[in-house]
Amino acid sequence: MQMRAFAGISFLAIATFAAYGQQRTPKMTSADTPSGKKGDVVAFSGENLGTALLEKVYLTDGEHDFQIVFAEQTSTTLRFRIPEGVPAGRFAFMAKTAGKDGKFIELPRFRMTIDQRGAFQIEDAEKDTRATCGAVYRNTADKKVGDLTVKEEQQVRACQALGLYPPQ
Repeated sequence: MQMRAFAGISFLAIATFAAYGQQRTPKMTSADTPSGKKGDVVAFSGENLGTALLEKVYLTDGEHDFQIVFAEQTSTTLRFRIPEGVPAGRFAFMAKTAGKDGKFIELPRFRMTIDQRGAFQIEDAEKDTRATCGAVYRNTADKKVGDLTVKEEQQVRACQALGLYPPQ
């Protein structure tokens, strides 16, 4: 009887931890406006982008953060203009998740480069890594998690973070 109760409690604890670990995370999946100039509306498609999960998005160079003001925000779309105060440089996208315990997370797939004239180019890191992640998948798909080397596990996690493992 005690063993059954312990097993039941253990299962509930594991299930709760697994559910907590799989919370929905904002993710940009395509840049609908890959280039333009300051003042143009920039649009991204993605998942979990609505106000219930995503509070703010910033352009960041690692030292300075520039908040983006949304022109439109739905669960699958973000539309915004690049703030005038953003200088020339290369920027990552950083998000603050919604809620009282909101966290800052990097949205790793895209980078934006703005030149001195205010023209911008959005780079898609997925294009650079799709072939690599395909090779990682081919090398690891038939292995059990415990049989992966540390390097393989890191590669799998990096590809999963980009939504490229398993390949679609």
